[in-house]
Amino acid sequence: MEVSVIMTKNVITCERGDTLNTALAKMKKYNIHRLPVVEGKNVLGLLELKNVVTKDIDIQSTKVENYITSASTASPEHDLQKVIELLLNSGLRAVPVTDKGNLVGIVSESDVVRVASKLMNTKKTCGDIAVKCEYVSRSDSVGKVKKIMFNKNVSRVPVLDGQKVIGIVGTMDMIKLSEGKEKMEMRGRTKERGVSEKMTTEKAGVESFMHDAAVLQGNAPLEKALELLQKNEEVIITNGDIGIITPKDILELLVSGPKKQVYVQITGLHGESSEVVAGLDEATTRFVQKIGRMIDGIQYLFVHVERQNDHGGGDRKIRYVMRARIGTPLGLFVSHSMGWKPLDVAQDVLGKLEREIMKSYGKMQKHQRAKKSGQMRKFRG
Repeated sequence: MEVSVIMTKNVITCERGDTLNTALAKMKKYNIHRLPVVEGKNVLGLLELKNVVTKDIDIQSTKVENYITSASTASPEHDLQKVIELLLNSGLRAVPVTDKGNLVGIVSESDVVRVASKLMNTKKTCGDIAVKCEYVSRSDSVGKVKKIMFNKNVSRVPVLDGQKVIGIVGTMDMIKLSEGKEKMEMRGRTKERGVSEKMTTEKAGVESFMHDAAVLQGNAPLEKALELLQKNEEVIITNGDIGIITPKDILELLVSGPKKQVYVQITGLHGESSEVVAGLDEATTRFVQKIGRMIDGIQYLFVHVERQNDHGGGDRKIRYVMRARIGTPLGLFVSHSMGWKPLDVAQDVLGKLEREIMKSYGKMQKHQRAKKSGQMRKFRG
């Protein structure tokens, strides 16, 4: 299937000289999370919603050009597999489509998910691929959500009332926070009844920002999640823990089909030195070999790297946030880490994965020993 078949042709764009306030207004109006930044018909990059709403920025005066993210482009003739790899490699939600240098469309994760059911033949359940996620309670503030999004490099945070999922806050909802630079008036009960107190928007409750969540049980077939992802940005999975399935999880499945070798992919390394790239490649190779000696049938390893504070030039120190995800016969394992030295962060995120796998492997071995011991006792009896 070619990109031209599924891409959006009427593309909403912004210019480098626009204010972030203007760009966010477009995102809110058209419910989109990224805008191609153009100069004439040439694409300069993308403006990503998450890069704006998770930071303390004066959106009235700050220009779009300070928050442009470089983006690879696709051709209308590219096949779908090529675009999936571009989306995963960039870590972005969408890829601009150009023809002879001119912007002619854009293809997003959601566009791919709409045709994913035709490309997948799987008996997996939602619990098989759901990723354990951070969440907040209904009594928490939206400022806590913002901190989680920034520190954990996530775009969605479920809201719970006890064990029940009552909503979710996404980056689109967080536009309200960016718009609320001025203080919002809120009434609260104090010792003197009816006293009005002012609170900054970051102290406002999450219920003022959340939207309804699509929720499934962990044993639901994956096809159910695909159906819900047609109209929702994510699906929350209740399976003891609270998990989440996003379009990117579906994309990873589409490229991690049966292969003779483990599918290993490191994304988000644009702009890094060859030494860092080589070091990360070596670290992931050693990790896969080590785990492979213990467990047969590793399916894939994804490591996504995000550079934070990488805007505006100058002497800003870059912080690295990494997310690693590995599919094994024991299940899916995910870890996060952050720090200032990319190779140290990589070692930490892979180390966390290894510890989780070892813990699960130990439980499996213990269960098998107990089962074998029980069979021996039965035989002797």
